[in-house]
Formats: sequence, structure tokens, C-alpha cells
Amino acid sequence: MSGRFVSIVVFFFVGIVSVSISSGMPLQEVEQTKVSLFDGTFSGWEGDTENTWRIVDGAIIAGSMDKAAPRNEFLCTTTKYSDFELTLEFKITGTEKINAGVQFRSELLRHERLPNQPKPKQEYHEIIGYQADIGEGYHGCLYDESRRRKVLARPDEATDKRVVAALPEDGWQTYRIRAVGDRVQLWLNGVQTVDYKETDDSIWREGSIALQIHGNMVGTIAYRNIHIEDLSGTDIAAASIDDMAWIAGHWTGEALGGQFEETWNPPMGGEMMGMFKLTKDGKVVFYELLTIVPDGESYVLRLKHFGEKLVGWEEKEKSVEFPFLSASNKQVKFDGLTFSRDSNLVKGKMKIEVIVDQDGKQETLTFDCQRPGSPSIPRE
Repeated sequence: MSGRFVSIVVFFFVGIVSVSISSGMPLQEVEQTKVSLFDGTFSGWEGDTENTWRIVDGAIIAGSMDKAAPRNEFLCTTTKYSDFELTLEFKITGTEKINAGVQFRSELLRHERLPNQPKPKQEYHEIIGYQADIGEGYHGCLYDESRRRKVLARPDEATDKRVVAALPEDGWQTYRIRAVGDRVQLWLNGVQTVDYKETDDSIWREGSIALQIHGNMVGTIAYRNIHIEDLSGTDIAAASIDDMAWIAGHWTGEALGGQFEETWNPPMGGEMMGMFKLTKDGKVVFYELLTIVPDGESYVLRLKHFGEKLVGWEEKEKSVEFPFLSASNKQVKFDGLTFSRDSNLVKGKMKIEVIVDQDGKQETLTFDCQRPGSPSIPRE
């Protein structure tokens, strides 16, 4: 394997797509911590299942190629969620005013019956809350439906181009939606499009998940492989940087056809700083600069790649981010990257695992680390 090829592979794995989810692989096979919200029936959902929503070939579908949708319609979960990560696939086919979206932390606007009048049939065409938008001009945006009625965050031009480049040939695109506390993040086809921090304390942080077809759309929208991971029990505020201090030190090992070293400084100023280097045949392939820094009430691990001449790979103001999940004396877990050791008494060995997306299949890339001078790590 040439140094150039190693460089490309490492950048592909550890960088841009390290936390992406493939649209071509059934999500239940790759995300064991997620539960399905769709079992092939409308169980657990409410909406107009007589005229708007239907189930075809394992997907929830709305719309028609022959006529425009008369108005907005939503299919809502009967369960509400607060902190979570949601993944689903969607496919749009149509000719006019293509627009849809995925609601979350949302409330269905219910119509009260009049005194002494029979209860009216429930309407499902107005909902209030966040929406991960779908459609030309809105793809990958975070919209506030029927509340502030505006786009809260949108991808820049460079990100839009990456989303287009990542469009799957079969038309089934992937949305990944993560909402924890005041932070909302969106990924479209493995590309992060939104990282939004809510500053309005009056905005509620719990609600239903809902699927939308927009009024006047001529075409169909299909949704499938809908899975959610409940993160409400994750106490992100309880950890401190000192809980991660045990990863500090000098680590070495072999991976990706070469030798690597990773060094972390002890916590200082409430943050940690690390460096990574990969060599092949005695030559440097690339470097990484890493930090673990506060991010609101939590933390985030950020990294940037550099070539052997210290030319950055990411854009000037961009970095690869891994949001913090949990920390103990055996494991420090970020979203997509985990440091672990078998025992807090074994200080000479550590394992780093990175979730990667390779050829439409999600795998885990493992770096077995040891401190120089400690007993070597048995390899299979």
C-alpha cells in the first residue's frame, strides 16, 4: 500500500465520514442501540391513514404523481421524545413543489370540539416544532414549523455540494437527527448540514416525531428504516475533564498499514490537547491535532488533519467533531469515537475505536495502543 493510498484511506475513514450512517444497509443491522419506530404497520403512529398515508413495500408513502397534495399532512408518533438520535431513509419522486420534512420535538395542533357538538374528526395538517427539511432550497435545513416560521440554520454552499455528491444512486437518502439539550445537529447522506444551539429557553425540548408531505407537492415522499436511540438518560453535564485524564500520555501501535503514535497532554485550563502521527516505510503520511473542549454544558472532541508539510486538509474554519456522550474510569465515549481500557489498573494499554462507513457498510476501525516500554499487545 502506497503512502498516498494510506493517506486517502485514513482521511476517508477517520475524517469526513467517521460518524456517517449508510443509506444502503438496513439500520437495524448496524445500530443495535436503536429501536425501530416502524414495524410495517401504523402501530404507534397517528394521522390520515385513509386518504394520505399508505404502506407500500415496507415504506410509508404519501402523495401522487397525478395531482397536487391538497395541504400539509403529518404522520405523528404517539410517543414523545426529548433527547435522542433518529435515523431514517427517504425517497422523493415528483415534478412540482417538492417539499417534505421530518418533525421532532413537535406538537400536533389539536382542535377542541364545540360545546354540545360531536367530536370532530382529528385533523393532522398543522404541527408546531423543529423540522429537518427536505426539498429544493431547503435540503438539510433546520426549519421551525408553525412557530417562528423560519429557517433556523442551513448548510453553506460547500456543504450543499458535498450533500449532492453523496446522493445515492437508488434515490434513498439518509437523515440523521440528533437533539440533546439545547443542541440540534443534522446529517444528510452522511454530511453534517446543521449544528444549531437553541438560545430561547421558552422552546420546549420534548415532543413527537412526525413525517410530512407538503401541500401542493406533485409527487411522492417515502420513508423507511426509521430508528431512534433514546439519549434522555445520558447525563452529559455530570462529567468533567478530569474524568478523561487517564487517556493522557504517549501511545503507539500499528494500523492502516503503518505505525502510529498518539500523545495526549493532561487536563489544563479545563481542556485536553492531543497529537496523532501516522508513518509508513519511515515517512510521515499525515498528522492530526486534537482537542477536547467544553461545548455548552458538555464537551466535544475536535480534530484537524495535516499533510507532511503541515498543509491542512479541512477548510480553514472547519474541523471534524465528535460530541461527548459519557466518561468513566474505563471508557471515554464520544459520538463515533471511543477510548477504552480493560481495567483502570492496567495503565499500559488502550483501545481507540472509530465508527466508519465503507462501501455502504458500517464498520469499526480499531487502534490498539500501548505505552512505549509496556508489554506488547497480543494480536489476532
